[in-house]
Amino acid sequence: MGRQRRSPLGSARSRIPTGVVLVPAAAVLLSAFVLLAPTAAGQKLGPIGKHGPPFHGTTTIAPTITRVGCSASASFLVPPKFNLTTGFGHVSAKSAAKSCGPAGLHDLGQTNATVGFDSTPFTWSSPGPVPANFTVNFTVRFVTNLSATLGAPAGGPSAWAYSAVLVPSYLYDLTAGTAATGGAYYFQETTNGSLTGIVNATWNYPVRATFSPTHIVSDDQYTVEFSAYAIELAYAPGHTSTSATALRNMGTGSEKFKVGFWELA
Repeated sequence: MGRQRRSPLGSARSRIPTGVVLVPAAAVLLSAFVLLAPTAAGQKLGPIGKHGPPFHGTTTIAPTITRVGCSASASFLVPPKFNLTTGFGHVSAKSAAKSCGPAGLHDLGQTNATVGFDSTPFTWSSPGPVPANFTVNFTVRFVTNLSATLGAPAGGPSAWAYSAVLVPSYLYDLTAGTAATGGAYYFQETTNGSLTGIVNATWNYPVRATFSPTHIVSDDQYTVEFSAYAIELAYAPGHTSTSATALRNMGTGSEKFKVGFWELA
């Protein structure tokens, strides 16, 4: 079916095109994605205002490669990285799978990567002004090339390829261990439902979204978690003459994840 065409969900006030899904802070984002809660070892900072590059905090880099079966491959063409000075994140990867095992088994190549940062923790203390809005600004720009052998007209197991980038941004209460507000934008492509088995797509979407914090507690420590989670995979069922490939470039030329700013106001 290729590119998803659904309107954003949640209560964020955003400038965003159709074809992107917004996942609220309380929702499950992806089974493969785990929200990483930093340690609460921060300092008192004034959180009110706009925070743009250079960002202050700790980078979050988490690569994973999965190969299953007798004819699967997966690798990073550009290893995941994030630059706090520029706000740029990069990662490119490719996967491939070709059926070679018995029925009931499969071949799978897959990469997962997180690129982003956790801001330096800060504490809000009363009687200062309580932040009413949490605003984030970012751009995702990447190219996806997918291919998979078309399924048999009679049905049965078929190959498929998939690529997605999830961008979560949260104001996280370190003291309470929960997200105060935020959300995630999800950009994806798949060969499932494709009439040709080939999907070539370019994403270049700027996003600016504002969320209302559900609670700001005096003297609690907070951090802003901002990252891009990228996945691509190729799958081929066993005992079939099928194959699949997946490539996602978010790491060379103008293709990148760019964090513009985060703001509390």
